[in-house]
Amino acid sequence: MILIPKYRNPLACNVNAPLQFGGMFKFVAVNKGDGRRRVLADWFNNLITNNGLNELTATYKMGDACHVGTGSTPPQETDSGLDVFLAESDSYDNILTGTSNSLTPPYYGYQTRTYTFDIGNAEGNLTEVGVGSELIEGRGLMSRALILDGNSNPTTLTVLANEILEVTYKVRVYGPTDDVASTTIIDGETYNTLQRIANLATGNSFTDHWRGMGFGQIYPPQANDSGTNPRAYGEGDLGSVLEGPTGSNGIYSASRSTISVGSYSNNTFQRSFTHHIHPDDWNLSGGIRTITITPSQGGSFQIRFKADGNGALPLDSMIPKDQNKSMDLTFTHSWGRYVAP
Repeated sequence: MILIPKYRNPLACNVNAPLQFGGMFKFVAVNKGDGRRRVLADWFNNLITNNGLNELTATYKMGDACHVGTGSTPPQETDSGLDVFLAESDSYDNILTGTSNSLTPPYYGYQTRTYTFDIGNAEGNLTEVGVGSELIEGRGLMSRALILDGNSNPTTLTVLANEILEVTYKVRVYGPTDDVASTTIIDGETYNTLQRIANLATGNSFTDHWRGMGFGQIYPPQANDSGTNPRAYGEGDLGSVLEGPTGSNGIYSASRSTISVGSYSNNTFQRSFTHHIHPDDWNLSGGIRTITITPSQGGSFQIRFKADGNGALPLDSMIPKDQNKSMDLTFTHSWGRYVAP
């Protein structure tokens, strides 16, 4: 039996700054007779619930329904439903997606949906709102908010008997603002690493990994998928947050490389996955300088490696990789609520 040696210390790259989720609502009433529109409440923020953060590993249906009610209890992280449920709607359109598409933070992808409540469905006074995955009288919420006025104070809205209610919900997925510097040991050598988000540019082929996950899942890369598999790059450096590493196109791993996904425990808001790079993959002349990790859903990240010069390799050396070595790349996704600076 021929044993193919692995790195003695598998490469571990952690997404140290978590992805953060935030959302906001807007209420508009539409006169059924003449189509006149009146803004009942302009954009105001919500609270993403623990249920919503946990569901990021389980369902694509978190935004399937909007719920309105008449309660006054302030939102809590542990909420799963409205305080006092009144009505719900799973009729939505005007789905818009995009990214911040800017070199200036904050960096985010977004998805927007507008829910329609038919005549009489939400008639009367409203004080609270939420979005969830199920039509079960306000249960299963990923978000909840008291309706707020322009001064961010709780308020009461009135929907008239001849009005259709439109509730627009925009959810944003924020990436880390700052680069993250760290070190990692690979085959006995210490490397200085620098991590940055990537691929926020509008029209970029990887943009969907940011803008498409607002109502979806945090989902690991897929084996043998050139769009989501980690890529290795030789000479070059980190690129801007809008793109990826500089230099020639990176190479991705073939089907002989595999991915294992760790389990998820509720309220931990993190999950790890390991990409097992086959000995015949990622064998770049001169070594590996940068890699990108682009989950199917969960943003996009780029990481640079430079030897610290205190071992056998000269200062700033790349990672040597050839057909005699496999490689384990372990990433930890973490996520939480967005807190504005």
